[in-house]
Amino acid sequence: MTRIKPRLVKGSLQAFAVLVFLYFLNATYQADFYNPLPLGAELTVGILWLLLCFALSRLVGIVTILALSFTASVLWGVFLESVPTSDFLNIYKDAVSVSTGAFSNLFGGKSPTTIGYYAIFHSLPGPTNLTNYIASSFAWTGGAALTYKTLRYFVDDGRKIRFVCAGLALCPTFMVFSPVVSSESVFFLLSAVCAWLISRHLTERGPFPYLYIFIGIATAALFLTRVNGLLALIVCIFVIGAGWRWSPVKAGERAFTPTSRSFRHALALCLIVFGFFLIVWFAHGYLSQLSGQGFKVSASEGGTLYLLFGTNIEAKGQFNSADRDLVGYTGRMNADINRRALNVAIERIEKDPVGIISLALTDKVAHLWGREYRLYLWAIGDAERTGELKWPDFLSVSPGVRFSVLIESIADESQSLNLKVAPLAILSLDGVYRVTLLLFLLMLAREVHRPGIFLALGLIVFLLSVPHLLVEVRPRYHMAMTPFIVVGSMLFAYDLWERRRECYDSVLRQKERWLGNRAK
Repeated sequence: MTRIKPRLVKGSLQAFAVLVFLYFLNATYQADFYNPLPLGAELTVGILWLLLCFALSRLVGIVTILALSFTASVLWGVFLESVPTSDFLNIYKDAVSVSTGAFSNLFGGKSPTTIGYYAIFHSLPGPTNLTNYIASSFAWTGGAALTYKTLRYFVDDGRKIRFVCAGLALCPTFMVFSPVVSSESVFFLLSAVCAWLISRHLTERGPFPYLYIFIGIATAALFLTRVNGLLALIVCIFVIGAGWRWSPVKAGERAFTPTSRSFRHALALCLIVFGFFLIVWFAHGYLSQLSGQGFKVSASEGGTLYLLFGTNIEAKGQFNSADRDLVGYTGRMNADINRRALNVAIERIEKDPVGIISLALTDKVAHLWGREYRLYLWAIGDAERTGELKWPDFLSVSPGVRFSVLIESIADESQSLNLKVAPLAILSLDGVYRVTLLLFLLMLAREVHRPGIFLALGLIVFLLSVPHLLVEVRPRYHMAMTPFIVVGSMLFAYDLWERRRECYDSVLRQKERWLGNRAK
């Protein structure tokens, strides 16, 4: 029997990664994938942004980078004068109610962690839009600061970490979304807290047993923010249960070395689970008592409604008024609407499962990841409106037409300030986001030959992407995956820069080998 060679397996995995990469690239880049001029312009903007982050990492310290990020985010919010709308408005009203002690006015069914976080800020200077900008910007900047602390445990190169955190702190996707009162900013902050706590376990820096109690509390708070925060608890249990510890990589050694399992590990796992369920139970009971109604522990109740929208093939899995009227949704969820939406969605999946999966992997990928202008419209509280500029048409026309429309919109005094600045934001956002996504996919392709890292990244992306594609309908919901993409892409970009001579020599050797084979 012929043995399967490792190189054959590695080559097959790399070929599969390339196919997935090309599919995702084609699905997200849409028409520009076949039009090199606008695509090249957008990628140039993204590369210039990478150079800016590289320059900051060499010239200033991390405190200056974080200060720039926080200041720019707050100023962006003040400049936009964003006003909470839709579910953002519900979170804002609940936060104001908590800050003033009017618990009976709680809306319920939304993230209690997010409400409590914004309520803390509203109780200090008072409920104003500026308070929203400061609170949201503080969450994004705090998440970047904790990411820096986490990476410091594993990477000795200070410039490399500053480069990564500069990209994270100054990522336009975060900055444009910073004025919005939402759970995404709190989710990012708490994710960074969980990563920092688990890194202290891996490097044996945390005090026993308090570290594991804090991990349980942090994962519970993350779950109370968004239901997919449960993934953090699963990852923590897996890492601690496997007995992994971090050690500097030496010849013939692995970075994460498993240690012997003991009673200490079992106690640590018990403390995490105990802390998690204690906080969830307390939040549910206490908030239900305060509000006088059944208070949901996360925003998962709206998931059935999104599942209804996401299974509508005619509407391409997007929000639509037909499904909303079908179940009688008027802005407030209840048990009847929840049940009707779930029943209709299940019937659709049972009737055409292949069509639902095909929709998720084609049109929904393009809708959720293709263009960042939808994220910008969320930031200005104008998600459903296309405006006088007709955003999709504006983004699909040639650069010359884009420029003329841009000049006309700036010269037109009848248009609002938001519409004047929007095209500039759109053009810059697309370039940065496309470059980070491109580098992240290349990094995944490179890590194919390292099964542990590849499977860990693949598991995280898979668990986040399955509900993302099948259930969620709003582009802003991919914010939970954005930190993974930015950090991974920045690490890969820095490695490319550091190994540029080696890569250049490798290309020359491949060229010489190809010319030699051709000569034969």
